[in-house]
Amino acid sequence: VKVKLLKENNARCRILEADERDNLRRELHPRALRIYDFACHTGLRHGEILRLTWKDVNLKGGFLRVQEAKSGERRTVPLNVTARTILDSIPYRLDGGFVFCKPHDGEALKSINTAFINAKARAGIEDYRFHDSRHEFASALAMAGVDLNTIRELLGHKTMDMVMRYSHLTDRHKAE
Repeated sequence: VKVKLLKENNARCRILEADERDNLRRELHPRALRIYDFACHTGLRHGEILRLTWKDVNLKGGFLRVQEAKSGERRTVPLNVTARTILDSIPYRLDGGFVFCKPHDGEALKSINTAFINAKARAGIEDYRFHDSRHEFASALAMAGVDLNTIRELLGHKTMDMVMRYSHLTDRHKAE
């Protein structure tokens, strides 16, 4: 007997309120904060950020290139003022090494999950993952009136369905 399984709805939407974001940012270690802020202003995935090298960054042109995206395709991401300021605050490595690296040896960071989870706990924030910063990025763009196809390209999604999962209007924005 074949049993048809129900399709699980694994779509989630968790966007921090301003006070929650302030509390989280206050609790993050400065290096983890820089990475979290960079994620919120570029829409990059955790792994994409940690694999980013200075060879991928064009500060003069105001963009970066994601070489190893989840989709398998490269993409170009423009840098807003905040993302550029973050990059300007990091000492440039002449060897073109990793942007977000261990300061003592330049090796790539493996993860900031422990720092992020601990900061969330101290800030009293539940049901929020680092990956939700991509939802925050996409939602901020949608609420600013950016068209969905541009959001799709910036996030590196192949389908509009994925964009719809990521770009949500906040209740406050809907009410306005």
